[in-house]
Amino acid sequence: EIWSDMVNLKVFRSLWSCGLQKNTGCKSQPRWTELISRLRAIGYAGIECSLLDCGDDDEERMHFREALDLHGLDLIISCYSSWVDYEGPSPQTPANIQSELQVFSEELEKAKKLAPIKINAHVGSDLWPNFEDHEALFAGCLQVAEGFPNICFETHRGRPLGHPTNALRLLSKFPQLTLTGDFSHWSIAVERPLREISTALKVAIPRCQHIHARVGTIQSPQLHDAQGDNLDDYKRVWAQIWRSAVARDPHVTLTANPEYGPPPYAPLNSSKIEIDRVNDLGKSTLESLFTELFP
Repeated sequence: EIWSDMVNLKVFRSLWSCGLQKNTGCKSQPRWTELISRLRAIGYAGIECSLLDCGDDDEERMHFREALDLHGLDLIISCYSSWVDYEGPSPQTPANIQSELQVFSEELEKAKKLAPIKINAHVGSDLWPNFEDHEALFAGCLQVAEGFPNICFETHRGRPLGHPTNALRLLSKFPQLTLTGDFSHWSIAVERPLREISTALKVAIPRCQHIHARVGTIQSPQLHDAQGDNLDDYKRVWAQIWRSAVARDPHVTLTANPEYGPPPYAPLNSSKIEIDRVNDLGKSTLESLFTELFP
């Protein structure tokens, strides 16, 4: 966590990229403590994960929360309406809005027990042909979310917000809709660099309350050792998101997550050491940008 006058930045590490999410047999508090202690020593301010990543039930997840508290780390939880953790079959047509809202509500209630500072929401499906279904889902999700502050809906592929054209329609329809901006997904969806979708980004940027700062290309969601124009495109967008947030609230706490993941996001045969290195490099990039913007 770094400060500049009244603004601060908290950089999170995704549990997905640490190799200790579900089904690894490493959910005991001592093992969590080992990982969390290491991330704290590196300078991460918190962990971002799904409910299943940190435990199969409330008891296991509370062990995880206790380990975070022991080292003073914050938590961001990802909640889903379907296609949890992007495993198993994706939502098909016709849309089952009632089922989506029921699952989303249950996920939010479970997340609330862990006291996250933000919730990253993944809802719906881009396969639904009727925009009315997208509208109905987001209307319901926003109503469900009223009792849960700081819910951000991610611009993730496979979801209604995963393509800028559909996202713009939803942002126009719902002025209260806030985003987790992961624009590597948009770049792939339209096969264009970010500089060529500036019109959509201009609308989305003021809605972003959290950043997944993974640099990608028009064909890949993840580029290791990004540099040059490609990296500059992303840094300009992140800077605009932060300036917009500070203009709304000079005391804001900015949050970001490098979110570089394992294969198949990473090149095949990438080691855990390599994934750690790229995430730590992404963290340094974010912190350097913050210092440039808010000296």
